[in-house]
Amino acid sequence: MAANKAGLVAITKFVEHGCRLITKYRTHMDAVIDAGVSAGSITIAQAATLKAWLDALTGVCAILKLLTGY
Repeated sequence: MAANKAGLVAITKFVEHGCRLITKYRTHMDAVIDAGVSAGSITIAQAATLKAWLDALTGVCAILKLLTGY
């Protein structure tokens, strides 16, 4: 179990770093996503999927922290 937990701690640290970046740059990310829709690079549905994924990452961080105690 310890090895498995160590792996989850490593994942949690990685995801937590991502969460901090998303929190810091989310406004910019949304602007780039919206510009991608305006430019026709991605569809509105793809933009919505991407934004939902970014939103869900925060929840993933919280769940991994509960599992690992990190």
